[in-house]
Parts: sequence; structure tokens; C-alpha cells
Amino acid sequence: MNRTPLLLNRASRLLNRTPLLLNRSSPPVESFLPPVEFFGFDCTNTLNDQLLENVRVEVEPSEGFNIFGEQPCERLEYNIPGTVYTLVSLPDDLTECTGTFSAVLKFNVRDCDPNTGQPETDDGYEDEYILEDFGLTVADQVSRVSKSNFGVAWDELGETNELQDTFALTTVKTLEEAVKNITDFLGMQPCERSDKVPEGKNSHSLFLAGVFRTGDDALVRARLAVSPHSEGVTMQLCVRSPNPNVAEAIAQSVG
Repeated sequence: MNRTPLLLNRASRLLNRTPLLLNRSSPPVESFLPPVEFFGFDCTNTLNDQLLENVRVEVEPSEGFNIFGEQPCERLEYNIPGTVYTLVSLPDDLTECTGTFSAVLKFNVRDCDPNTGQPETDDGYEDEYILEDFGLTVADQVSRVSKSNFGVAWDELGETNELQDTFALTTVKTLEEAVKNITDFLGMQPCERSDKVPEGKNSHSLFLAGVFRTGDDALVRARLAVSPHSEGVTMQLCVRSPNPNVAEAIAQSVG
């Protein structure tokens, strides 16, 4: 087929951050599903002489991830959007919680009358398109939370599970750019207005807070300084969490 019948955008992912409680009998039996991620794909049929049916996205997950379920869109008429869902279970090892996925869009095509939208044939044909790869990041697995007193929260977590490292952000030119990039990458909430860099400063501290999908708090302190001897910004990153695996997952994602 020479024409592209679909506009497709990957929708916001809805993360199941807590196990699901299923009552199957009396007395109730608790059954917990593994942590999962919903990938939504918004689809629109752009051709008025075709009806698309059984529209689905087949996702090839990274190692450690598994396809848990799929929800196709049964019918896509011209210019009426629909959404396709794929449910992926996440690895038990939190340090392996990020990955890249390949995907193929598949659907059945039936020619139809462009004026009425009614199919002209009972049978159609299968078609497919390879989609761009997409990734699952730490930011997709963190909820932003605000800490009115970051210092107190930081001290309460203590140094037991603290991880820190130093990075050279050679492609970042300013402190403002570094603050924005780090905040967006980790998907955490800036605290105490630390996302605002005072004018004329060569160094700055960024405080971030969030809750990982496990329900564990995570705090990040990033000390930033414009490098005097080379281009870029130097960052000393420190992560604390009551769960050592969460601290490692966040710290490792930056490295």
C-alpha cells in the first residue's frame, strides 16, 4: 500500500504503582499482579476510502520485560480517533527498570465508500508499519511529591542507602539548562524553589523529591557548578531512599 492510513502518537503511559487486590472467593483470596506499565497509542484513520479493523501494536520488549496483555482497537473509521493499549510487566530487579522497545502497527484494511463510510467488501487484507523505537525511563516510574522542608526530609532518610557520583555535563552550557535537564530526566519535583537559579551565580544546588513506583520515597541533591577549565557543568549527584534498590535505580539511570 502506497498511502499511509494512520496518524499515530504514543499516549501518556498510566503506571500501576501498587499491586492489584483481587477478591476471587469467600473468604477473600488476595492475588497480586506484578508491577506493570500501560502503553497507549492514539490512532487516527486519515483515509476516507478505507475502514481499519483490529488495529493493534505488537511491542517487542527489552530483556527482562514481558508482554502482559493487549487491547486492540476493533474499528477505526475515517477521522475518528481510537486508542490501542499494550500492557508490559516490569522486571523484578529495579536496577533493570529502564529499556527500549520496538513496535509494529498491524491492522486489517477494508475498502469503503468515501461518502458513506460503508465497506464495499466483506474481506480485507492485512497491513503493517514499523514504528519508531521508544523507551521506558526512570521518570515514567516516579510521581512528583513536594517537600516543604527538604533538609528535614533529607536528614530523616539518613546516609544508610545514600549513593553519590560526579558527572561532567559537557553538552550543557548553563546552570539553568542543567537544572531543567536533570528535573525532566528524573521526573521529580523541585523543592524550595531550587529550580530557580539566582542571577550571576556560578554554582547552585537542586533539590528533587519523588515517590518511586514501589511506594518508596526518593530524594536527590544535585550540586552544580560551571566548570572554569572546560565547557559544561559539573554535577555532584547524591540520592537517598529507604529502599537501597530505588536509590541505585535512580543513580544508575543518570550514569
